[in-house]
Amino acid sequence: SIVHMDILTQISKLSRRLMLVEAAAVAVIASIASGCNTDFLPDDEGQPMVVVNVVATPDRELTARVTRTWPHTQRPKPDVTLSDASVANTVNGRPCGLMTFNDSTKSFTAPYVPTEGDEIAIEVVSEQYGTAAGYTKVPRKVKIDHWSFTPVEFTDFNGIVDDGTSLSYLRRLDIRYSITFTDPAGEENYYMLTGRPYYEPGGGISTDPIISENDTPLEAVFSDRKTFIVFSDRNIDGRTYTFSYTCSYEPFIPIEEWARGRITDRMALCSISRDYYLYLLSVYKKYGDLNSNLENLGLSEPKIIYSNVNPGIGIIGSQSADSIVNDVHDIVCDFVGVDPDYWDQIKKP
Repeated sequence: SIVHMDILTQISKLSRRLMLVEAAAVAVIASIASGCNTDFLPDDEGQPMVVVNVVATPDRELTARVTRTWPHTQRPKPDVTLSDASVANTVNGRPCGLMTFNDSTKSFTAPYVPTEGDEIAIEVVSEQYGTAAGYTKVPRKVKIDHWSFTPVEFTDFNGIVDDGTSLSYLRRLDIRYSITFTDPAGEENYYMLTGRPYYEPGGGISTDPIISENDTPLEAVFSDRKTFIVFSDRNIDGRTYTFSYTCSYEPFIPIEEWARGRITDRMALCSISRDYYLYLLSVYKKYGDLNSNLENLGLSEPKIIYSNVNPGIGIIGSQSADSIVNDVHDIVCDFVGVDPDYWDQIKKP
């Protein structure tokens, strides 16, 4: 599966890339839960608290990141990993013992791979920083019914290319996807559509109407392109829906990227837990939409990041994904103007 997170709006190509990196870093941290849901606003002057982050998925062992808060004014940043904490997990009401700390990944793991429908609880005890606990139920995967794509080449009149001898408008290849799925009727469902092309500076974007459910009308006007998409089934309950998504390529490929093999686009439709949805939505509102820019200018109230860890900080989320891998090697090579076997040719002695 693909974990994300390229939420944010495209203000410019540079800012989009910076935001994508920031969003990805935030998203990989995702994690632990409890019955007490809170929004947390850090207090640099307060007592350090336990931070627990987990995303439980059916394709890998259960992993938890356990750290603590620290004053952001403190430099250099201290090592905040709580490697000496006790981390216990319970699955479907059955205690499964303590998780093991892995020094290379700075995380705790359990010899258990979640399955759809599992109810997972985690409890952390730190002698110095206190306790934290959380819970999630792994959602059932919603399968992609079918998908198709159309490559479209066009000239971007907002971009200028200087090759050292002349100026020209930027060319771009958009590979436009239609992804169809059927939402289970009569229940609340939450989704994340993730995707990325083979290399940067490409990018995955969507202008699908369904993403406007999380935006105000003003945001819809000024923030209409997003690379990280979360949505609920509030407008599509029980319906078959076709989602639009685009992977973009510019007419150059960094030489080191050819060593990775054939060029592919990768996308995943993730069914996500409600708490994970609220967490990701709060990250988007904090860092990725028009209001975040107003907040940075002091023109709107500060946004807070959702947490369902009690009494600590973090998120325990879970997801199940159905994925697409599309080989676009020949299409992209034709657009760039190189032989599809280019790497095989240049790597020979």
